Amino acid sequence: MDREELEKKLNSIDRPEVKMEEHQKQLKARLINVRKTAIFGSMVGIFIIGIFSGSFYNLIDPLSLVLVVPVSLLLIIATYGMEGAKIVFTAPLNLNVKGEKKILYKNVIRDLKLYLIIMGATGTLMGWIILGANTEYLEMLPRAISVSLITTFYGLILAFCYCYPIQRRIENNPD
Repeated sequence: MDREELEKKLNSIDRPEVKMEEHQKQLKARLINVRKTAIFGSMVGIFIIGIFSGSFYNLIDPLSLVLVVPVSLLLIIATYGMEGAKIVFTAPLNLNVKGEKKILYKNVIRDLKLYLIIMGATGTLMGWIILGANTEYLEMLPRAISVSLITTFYGLILAFCYCYPIQRRIENNPD
């Protein structure tokens, strides 16, 4: 056997490490699709339940939304300046960024997602603290608990329905 024939034979042999890498990529892609489907399905389910239960208005609390969104945006401005605020609003239109700009976009969206979740949880804790201080109105307790939880709901909805898909698209975009 000459050298060329030997190289052909070696190249034709199935390499387990190559197959393993391809298999891992396929599994990762499936996992991402399962996550997207689960997140989207959960959000749609919540809204359908809200609409058909006749209490959809319970999911709307402007004051809670004001606590979550503007404060998160102010935290982005404090961290990244006005460039960060611009990225928050233009990221869905500029998903094909490259190089250092891609890193900046990814970091801003990642931090916005984190700030939304933190502000949602902070709003809920503030509601519970206020609730604990005003125990004389026990008949209003269930409504007060639901209003205090709505900030976490808003933070999670915005983090996983706005930030997460943008972040994934930016990360998966090849340089």
